[in-house]
Amino acid sequence: MDHLGDPTRYVVELRDHFCSIFNYMVENLDTYIAKETSKPDRTRDNQKVMVGDIVYYYSHRAQPGVPQKLQRHWIGPYRVCKVISPSLVILQPNDRRMDDRYHLPAVVN
Repeated sequence: MDHLGDPTRYVVELRDHFCSIFNYMVENLDTYIAKETSKPDRTRDNQKVMVGDIVYYYSHRAQPGVPQKLQRHWIGPYRVCKVISPSLVILQPNDRRMDDRYHLPAVVN
């Protein structure tokens, strides 16, 4: 057992090592939080759509007679007329006066 070292000493050193890692994390937590909050959130879930924004709408509907690779799924541009809730907006196409209601995850600006 001499070539492996003392198991008790190994456990004590491992515990001390993990304690030093924990203390380092606690000391630097405020710096990490400040750094992460200063970064812009680029996720799609956190997009803020406001009245007047120009957006495109993603439609899953297939156009009959058009091959899949030539389908036009992004339709627009639309103008946001009203934000009803964080997940529902009223869009107005540029070429007509009729309002359309769309679920927000399908809208991108």
